[in-house]
Amino acid sequence: DVGMFRYARRAAALPTELVRPGYYYKDASGRAVPLHLRKQHIWAGADMLGWGYNNEYTFSAAYHYKGERANYEHLARALKEEAGIDTLWVGLYSVDFRTGDVRFDPDPVRAMAFNDTARIFYGPLYIPTHQRAMDRPDGY
Repeated sequence: DVGMFRYARRAAALPTELVRPGYYYKDASGRAVPLHLRKQHIWAGADMLGWGYNNEYTFSAAYHYKGERANYEHLARALKEEAGIDTLWVGLYSVDFRTGDVRFDPDPVRAMAFNDTARIFYGPLYIPTHQRAMDRPDGY
């Protein structure tokens, strides 16, 4: 007798689409380029931060401390020094598991609204105050 299987319950259906906010920057042509922090600790993928950032940093920056202002400021400073990126914007990543479609929406207003209202695993992403002013009609 295995007690953990004695009173099995029905599992809730998982959502078919996953949506999460994430940072991006704009290249020289103005195109939105998503920033994938988790690949920055691998020597072959470390195109933005260099080799000085290990798995512990990229994991914690992408998940556990993503809502902290200090994390955002450190990341923005490192990207400016290493890659010359001036501003990090916030956009929405989405994956539709039924179709396999992966999308990125660079509209910061929609991303901020989602970030502030949705229930997000590991909490919301930090968005600086100067970017939040874009969301208000009066600009402040």
